[in-house]
Amino acid sequence: MTSPAAGRAGWKPCIIYARVSTEEQGKGNSIATQIAAARKRAEERGYAVVGVFQDEHTGTEIDRPGLSALYDALARTQATIVICLDTDRLGRGWPRAFIEREIEGLGATVEYLLADYSGDAGELQKDIRGAIDAFENRQRVERSRRGKNGRALAGSVVITASRTPYGYTYVPRTRGGDLVIDEEEAAVVRRIFALLVESRLSSYAIARILTAEGVPTKADRCPPIRTDRPRTGWAPTSIRTIVRNRTYTGVWHWGKTRTQKQAGRRVQVAQPADDWIAVPVPAIVDTALWERAQPCLQANKQQARRNAKRDYLLASRIFCVCGRRWVGRYKAHLDRGYYGCPANVTERWRTACPSRFSYRQDRIEPAVWRYVFGELLSPTRLGAEIARQREAAQAETATRAARLGRLQAQLGAINRKLDILISDVLNGMPADRIDVHKRGLLADRADVEDQIARAWAEAERQSITADTVATVQEIAAIVQAAEPQLTAAERRRLLEILRVRVDVLDAGHARVSGLVTGSIVDVAWASRVHNTPTLAPTRTGSAGRALPAVGAFRLPFAADLPLVAHG
Repeated sequence: MTSPAAGRAGWKPCIIYARVSTEEQGKGNSIATQIAAARKRAEERGYAVVGVFQDEHTGTEIDRPGLSALYDALARTQATIVICLDTDRLGRGWPRAFIEREIEGLGATVEYLLADYSGDAGELQKDIRGAIDAFENRQRVERSRRGKNGRALAGSVVITASRTPYGYTYVPRTRGGDLVIDEEEAAVVRRIFALLVESRLSSYAIARILTAEGVPTKADRCPPIRTDRPRTGWAPTSIRTIVRNRTYTGVWHWGKTRTQKQAGRRVQVAQPADDWIAVPVPAIVDTALWERAQPCLQANKQQARRNAKRDYLLASRIFCVCGRRWVGRYKAHLDRGYYGCPANVTERWRTACPSRFSYRQDRIEPAVWRYVFGELLSPTRLGAEIARQREAAQAETATRAARLGRLQAQLGAINRKLDILISDVLNGMPADRIDVHKRGLLADRADVEDQIARAWAEAERQSITADTVATVQEIAAIVQAAEPQLTAAERRRLLEILRVRVDVLDAGHARVSGLVTGSIVDVAWASRVHNTPTLAPTRTGSAGRALPAVGAFRLPFAADLPLVAHG
């Protein structure tokens, strides 16, 4: 929301930026209080607030949605001032200096509420404050990790973002907590194992029984869990998750995954089992029963009816309005296959779906396939789209070069500070202080170097050479020529490469969408059909020339297809 003063003549346009990280929620620096303080400053100094942007993101990274929107707003509104609570709200460590330079490059300056950082002394104060913030942030993360490991080693269950396993209640205490058996849920867990092992029922049959009996799921008993869709009873996947969970044998494990940075993103990476910390908890089933249940799951998977009948080209690619993936079903009395929502086909015990119709297999599959081959893989269309994207990539070269220049300048500033540390060593500065500064600067340098590497990688991905147009056209022509001889598995693989998705609109229409990328080059089966077995591994064309990389090419597609549904 903009300020009431935004339209007054003579008022300087300004933008407010606020940030919290997940660890800082509710600790005083909330988004609301930051914005309120910034608005007060704007009123006092006669600024007109033309935009407010916020992030719930770590301050050690520069790629944030709110920050990106702030850059766009600066270019659009020509605001000259950005108000922020303090330096650590803009960024921790080197990202703060980088973001300031980005803002200055767009013609604006940053004003902080808690201190005046103007002049050379202010710049020095910001550098000192930034180094302290970055060091404290790394220390905080490490202390948190060690603390959780320590609590697990001491026999406490540490529940963070994960939910408490079904059958247990989490009882927190001063340090950590305990899993206590919930007898009502535990009885359901034992029954699931008995139905699977003794009655030899499938996960679908067990889910159907529990739903029909009105047995509440975890989401039913804990409303905050998964509120993005209506309650639908027990799902077969929930049954399988429970059966595979070793916690029910009396051992809960901490440290099975760890957050790591990969290509600029934080992802959960599985850790070796030897590194897990085992915490004893009350057992709900014995180990022998749990071990007997695992081969039962595998046997059910191998013997499932869906594995033995027909090939469905669009399996797992049709999405219902209720969010489920449609499944294929063969009707022997009609000698035809159909696609329909599992809520109306195989999982009728769950909440009914409004899509009370199905699509005939012999109609929807040819319609989607004709679109993919007849229009989508048209060499002319692909060539024109690549040429357009090439022009757009060239237009972004100047912006990317400016960002790389600022990153290189930031790297140079860090290297100069490391050189100064060498002089401090010679001048007798205490070794412990030197070590703290050195570790912080080295970590900052690694982060900046990672950002530079990612920027160059992005530039390479978006670089479309002059040969790319002809290459993709050639590959599209090869795939089209190979179409009559493709096997069912090869057709499914092509749809996977193209990321084809079919969304049900109504009884007479479906929307097909996807993405053509440089992966289209990697079609070994097309080369096999054309008796050129070296095409895929050597990436050579029909004339024996090497195919240039086309990974930068991305062509989104979407179209509404008319269909005749079966009621």
